[in-house]
Amino acid sequence: MPSPLPRPRPVNRKRHRGWMALPLLVALAAASPVRGQQVQTDNAADAPCAGCPGPQVDPQLARRQKHDLAKLHNQQLKKDAETLLSLAQELKAATDKSNQDVLSLHIVEKAGQIEKLAKRIKESMRDGR
Repeated sequence: MPSPLPRPRPVNRKRHRGWMALPLLVALAAASPVRGQQVQTDNAADAPCAGCPGPQVDPQLARRQKHDLAKLHNQQLKKDAETLLSLAQELKAATDKSNQDVLSLHIVEKAGQIEKLAKRIKESMRDGR
């Protein structure tokens, strides 16, 4: 005759191990400073006074720095475009050599590289970095 009460199942300790680390993680998260949070210092010499002017920025220097950054960005875009072209040419040569019925892993990897580089170029041009 079966018993009317169900038999208790044994505790699966492997499943409960993750929960044992939860209090430790919560304590560590509470003790660490939040990212982007600034630590206040007691050094009054570093704080600007209320009547002091802010840091002076030379407009010519700022313009020159912007120009230099734009020049570096353009050089990087040219370099990436050349790399993209060479990868595309290598992919075309590899597909020309390959058999119609077999897709090489090398071809798939090359296509992935092209895709990543094209996405990086697109995002860089959109953001202007």
